[in-house]
Formats: sequence, structure tokens, C-alpha cells
Amino acid sequence: MLPLNLLLSLLLLYPSLTSSLSLTHNASSPFIAYEGRWDKSTLPSGYRTDWPCARVTFGVEGEGKVRVSWAGIRVRLNFTVWGEGGDVVGSDIVKAKYAGREVGEEVTEVDIPKGGKTVTVRRLTEGANYGAGIGMKLLTSSMMVFHGLDVEGGVKVGKAERRDKVIEYIGASDTAGYCVDGDTEIDGTAKLYLNGWEYDNCDAATPALLGEERRQRACLMGRSLEHANPPARHLRLHFQR
Repeated sequence: MLPLNLLLSLLLLYPSLTSSLSLTHNASSPFIAYEGRWDKSTLPSGYRTDWPCARVTFGVEGEGKVRVSWAGIRVRLNFTVWGEGGDVVGSDIVKAKYAGREVGEEVTEVDIPKGGKTVTVRRLTEGANYGAGIGMKLLTSSMMVFHGLDVEGGVKVGKAERRDKVIEYIGASDTAGYCVDGDTEIDGTAKLYLNGWEYDNCDAATPALLGEERRQRACLMGRSLEHANPPARHLRLHFQR
């Protein structure tokens, strides 16, 4: 008979263990590629990231569905299906809106139409929803955990196109797509400061757009420019060097 403390520990771990071990392809699958900064020490539950613009990529063949298992808190993800020539043949933005400090479990179904070749899961949200000070201490960072995926129908998973070159960006929140999906009605309101993360869209910002145009990986280096005085002069001097 198992000791009581060991049994309780197994019960607490059971959801995260089953969510990864029962998947057709878990987070460490050789068919899955990662862009950005990921914590890969968190297996078997999955790989996690709070880094802006972090992305998961894998190849597909055939028609059917892919069920992506993940967890998150105050984070938006863009599930995109790409065709042979780099055209978008399917896209869906979803979010995990949970209060507190713990991630919530999610499963997102992705339809793979005829001609779909690549699936990407891009994190659209910045890491520190409420700043890097007391906001992060009280509510923690915006987190995403990628568990893995299952397939349904005639879909097979394989390696996606390899991108050897990386474009590195140094910038502030605007570089990561801060409030790209917002409008003037929320400017200066409590809604912007409390739920501003719901309007972040790294896929619609320059790093991701240029990365797709050049067929290269985009990586944000996370150097804040907000304290430059004045910022415009600082940037001009930087580029003149």
C-alpha cells in the first residue's frame, strides 16, 4: 500500500502527467520546433514560456484535425495553418483568461484543410501584463505551457520547414505588438490597464511580419528602451553607430 503522502502527491500530479503522456506527440517530439525562449526543464508536463512572440511549429500532411493541448494564464495565442507557398489557409486567436496565479488547462482544435502544410502556435502576449514590479509579484507573469498534440482523421505530423537564420530585435512593448488590436475607445481607460494584454498581437508587429516575409525566425531580445531620454534621439544615435 502506498504511503498517504506519496498517494496525495501522485493525485496532484495526475492531471499534468496524463495531459502529456497520453498525447500522440508530446512537447519533446522531434517533429515540433520552438522559437524564442522556452523552459524545457518542466517535462513531463510540457515546455513553458512567458516570452513575447515565442512560437511552436510543426508540419502536417492530409486533412483532418489537430488537437493542441496547452495551459495558460492571461495569454493569447494565434493558431495558424499555412499552405505550400506560405499563404494562410486557416487562423484562430484564442485566449486563456484566468485570475490568480495558476494556469488553466486548454485544448484547441485546429482544422487542417486540403493544402495545409504547416501549423504554428504564436504567443501574442507580453510576459508582464501588469508590469515587472508589484503587479508581477501579486499576479505572476503571463504564462503558456505547451503539452503536445493529438491528430484525428487523415492528418500526419512531420517536421516543418527549417529556418536557420534568426532576426533579433531589441525594443520595448511596441516591438512585441502592444495594443495592436486595441482602439481609441480604450485609450487611457481602466480596461486598457486591467485587460490590455487582450489587445497584444505580436503576429501583427514588425518582428513576426518581417520574419514571415524573409522566411526567418524572429526573436525578441527584451531590452527595454522606455528609460531612454529622449527615446527618439537615443535611437538615432544607436543606428548612427
